[in-house]
Amino acid sequence: MKKLILAILAVGSVATVQAQKPGSILLYGNVGINTAKQTNDAGIPGAADITNRATTITFAPGVGYQFNKHFTVGAQFAITSWKQTTDAIGGIDYSTRDLKVGAFFRHTVSLNKTFFLFHQFELSYLNGNNVTETSGPGGTRVEDIYNGFCIGWWPAVGINFTPSLALNFSLGGIDFDHRKWDFDGSPATSRESILDVNFGRQFNVGISANLGGSHAKKKHIREPRHRHHVDMNDSDED
Repeated sequence: MKKLILAILAVGSVATVQAQKPGSILLYGNVGINTAKQTNDAGIPGAADITNRATTITFAPGVGYQFNKHFTVGAQFAITSWKQTTDAIGGIDYSTRDLKVGAFFRHTVSLNKTFFLFHQFELSYLNGNNVTETSGPGGTRVEDIYNGFCIGWWPAVGINFTPSLALNFSLGGIDFDHRKWDFDGSPATSRESILDVNFGRQFNVGISANLGGSHAKKKHIREPRHRHHVDMNDSDED
C-alpha cells in the first residue's frame, strides 16, 4: 500500500494542468465489495459445521457542472446492498438495501498544479429495506421499508495525476439521516433521526474525471512595429 501511494504521488507530481476546468463536466464515484465468511462448530460429534457468509456491495457515482475553478453543482447517487446467508436448515438469512439520490454542491481550492482541497454538501432522498427470510419448509419472508432524507457534509484531498483525472481521499464527515419505517404486516410505523460525526472512523478513496471545458486563454500583447523615419533635410557632404 505504501508503494502504491508513493507511485500515485510520483505520477501526480508531473501533472501540468489543473483538472478542474470552467464549463467542464465532473464525473466521480467509488465502487466497493466486501465479503466475509464465518464457520461455527455445532459442538455435536458428527454434526456439520454451520457457515455464515456476508457480502456488501456499494456503488456511488456523481455528475456535476463546474461553473469555474471553485464551484460545482450536480447530482449524486449511491446504492448499498448487504446480505448474510447461512447454510443451516431452517437458518435465518438477512439482507438490506439502501438507496440515496440527491444533489450536491462542491467548493474546491487548488494548492498547486497537483494537489487540491474540496468540501461537499449533499441533500438526498433515502429509500431502503430490511428483509428477514427463514429457509427450509414453511419458510417465511418479512420486509420492512423506510423512506427519508439525508443532509451531509465532508471534506477531502485530491491529487491530479493527469490533466483530466484525479484521486480523492476523505476521512469521514457529518451526516444527519431521518427515516420513517413501515413494518411488514403491521399498521405501526417508526421514525428515527441519526446524527453521525465520523471523522477518522472512515477512509474513502474515489476517482474523478473532468470532461470538456476550457482553460483560461492567455492574452497576447502585440508589440508595436518599429518604423524607420527618414529625415528629408539630411544630406551627405564630403
